[in-house]
Amino acid sequence: MTLRDNSYALAKWLPSPSWTLLVLAGVGLSVTIWSLSSESERTRRSAAVQNAMVLSESVRTFRGIYTREVVAKLKARGLRVSHEDIPAGSSFALPKALSLEFANGIGSHYLESEADLYSPYPFPWKSGPGLPDDFARKAWSRLSVDPTTPVQEYEERDGRTFLRYATSDLLLESCVECHNTYPGTPRTDWKTGDLRGVLEVTLPLDRQAAVAGGWYSRGVSLFLFLCVLFFAIAGLSVASSLKFGKTARREAERHRATSEELQAAIVERELAEKETRHLEGQIQEAQKLESFNLMVGGLAHDFNNLLLPIVANTDILKEQASAESSSLEMLEEVELAATRASDLCEQMLTYAGKVRGSERTGLDLSRMLDETGRLLTASLAPNCQLKLDLAKDLPLIEADPVQISQVVLNLIKNAAEAIGKDGGEIRLRTGESTADVCPIPCDLCVASVKKGNFESSERACERKTIAGVYLEVSDDGVGMDADTTKKIFDPFFTTKFTGRGLGLAAVQGIVRSHGGSILIDSEVGSHTLIRVTFPAAGELSSRPQPAGAVAISEWQGSGTILLAEDEPAVQAVAKRMLEDMGFHVLAANDGEEALWRFSREPDHFVAFFSDLTMPKMDGLRTLEAIRKIRPSLPAVLCSGYSERIHELATVEDGQTVYIQKPFRSLTLREKLCSLLTASSGSDSADEAAPPHAPTLHLARAKETLDRRKGFAGPAAPGT
Repeated sequence: MTLRDNSYALAKWLPSPSWTLLVLAGVGLSVTIWSLSSESERTRRSAAVQNAMVLSESVRTFRGIYTREVVAKLKARGLRVSHEDIPAGSSFALPKALSLEFANGIGSHYLESEADLYSPYPFPWKSGPGLPDDFARKAWSRLSVDPTTPVQEYEERDGRTFLRYATSDLLLESCVECHNTYPGTPRTDWKTGDLRGVLEVTLPLDRQAAVAGGWYSRGVSLFLFLCVLFFAIAGLSVASSLKFGKTARREAERHRATSEELQAAIVERELAEKETRHLEGQIQEAQKLESFNLMVGGLAHDFNNLLLPIVANTDILKEQASAESSSLEMLEEVELAATRASDLCEQMLTYAGKVRGSERTGLDLSRMLDETGRLLTASLAPNCQLKLDLAKDLPLIEADPVQISQVVLNLIKNAAEAIGKDGGEIRLRTGESTADVCPIPCDLCVASVKKGNFESSERACERKTIAGVYLEVSDDGVGMDADTTKKIFDPFFTTKFTGRGLGLAAVQGIVRSHGGSILIDSEVGSHTLIRVTFPAAGELSSRPQPAGAVAISEWQGSGTILLAEDEPAVQAVAKRMLEDMGFHVLAANDGEEALWRFSREPDHFVAFFSDLTMPKMDGLRTLEAIRKIRPSLPAVLCSGYSERIHELATVEDGQTVYIQKPFRSLTLREKLCSLLTASSGSDSADEAAPPHAPTLHLARAKETLDRRKGFAGPAAPGT
């Protein structure tokens, strides 16, 4: 049954439209008469207040003009002002007396109003009290606090309603001297603007009744006329609607089929529009993500450029400082902070999906935590104490230092939030454990166990018993109940109002990817302890240091290196590092300048050092042009975009190496040492090399970058 059919069925049970209209009209008439009556009373009172306000302002204005223009000038000529209500002899009227006579004169005929001035400080010879009644005292009290707001009150007298309207009577400048010096004055410390008294205007409301009554009668007459007109129109409308109803019922069946077809078409269109909106939303999200990735990549790139002078200059200063120097420890702190900042850039790029997978290496967990302990302490609130209990000589674990730092920071942050404002202690402990370590990632890596008894705890899944290294974070905060403990690793689950619920979910993902396990022990109101266990990397723990490590740190080169870098600070520090290695450096500000300098003396240079991103001509294009002149010239290319470095490194040809900003002096020394040693005999074979050989590697590198143009960085010149 359609909506139209329902309307017809309902209409049979409704009363006649004429009776409905009549009842509605009667209710409307009653409401309107009551509203007009109320409005009449409000109009009378509003008119009375308006008249009282106008009369008060008129009296105040008259008194000011009389005092300023008449009294002051007559007193200057030696005439006396009478302080009696009726002046005697040659004295002239007191401003108060004349103002009241003026007010009563203009208001008595039309408004039947009365005006009065009174004060709690009357002259002694005046008869009567200063404040005559309760209203006068109330008016004086309120005006003493706020002289700008009038005080009004309605009262009944002999069956009539009167408005009493009181305003402040402030002392005029021309009256101050007289009131302070006149014999017998009640006060001698009057100042201009002081509240001297109260000006009251009293008038009856029934003087406004004639005006309001006329308006009320006209309103009722108009409404009755409109009612008659309404009923006439309503009668015609009812007759027309009855006729229309018969026609509508005949058309109902015909419209029903059409309506069903339209509804089907509407549903189909809504589905199509919903699908379109869904696709548009996906496109918008993709565009937002692309814009975000570009922004994050640009920020990380620029930040790496800023970090390079800090890292490099710190390396140089450390080499120049003696072992006993007091500044050596401060330089190491600067170097550590800069390294952490560089790791933060890597995390930003990882979040944006713009770097390779994690770089795992042999990691001494206790040493890493000892290095970052001071930074962790500085990041905590003053009421949180961080205690380190780090075991020595632990086996190495194969892990990504950046991701392990993220795990530690998340656990420390959650512990600090659990402690809250009351303060407490956070303990960070490491050690070697024989606890079960899950060899594969699974969903059963979380188990609540008794505190300090991890080795004997029961497991929900089968695990091998292998050697492991654990990281343990405990706090004496609010703790968690069993239900919360089961959910803390769920994505988007959080107990904080502003939390996102992603921190511990990320921790679990990192631990799983490293083949580790997480154990939790928590008690409400007591403590929370989280232990993360990683499998030991036996072959890494015994891996010897490279035999040539000491020799590389002392290696010195010779000859001239062509340096292309458009960032002045980066160019300066790179030049200083190369000169400390024994090279003479010829610097260029962009690729075109570097190519011009090289073309003048192509055999003068032993290597080419360039940034990848430069204005006018980037590093790859510059190197391609240089290799056309001298195919076997060794080259070092650097960039703040880690993704570009990692992709180009996959197509190294033995004559070109890549290094990521910010780099240390030792890293650059290792790159140059291996590069120049490997290519020491290549210059003699340049003539025998095929024409296309020098550019083959560069073509592959350019193809690699072209596949990832979305991370090409900002278009503006820069490195």
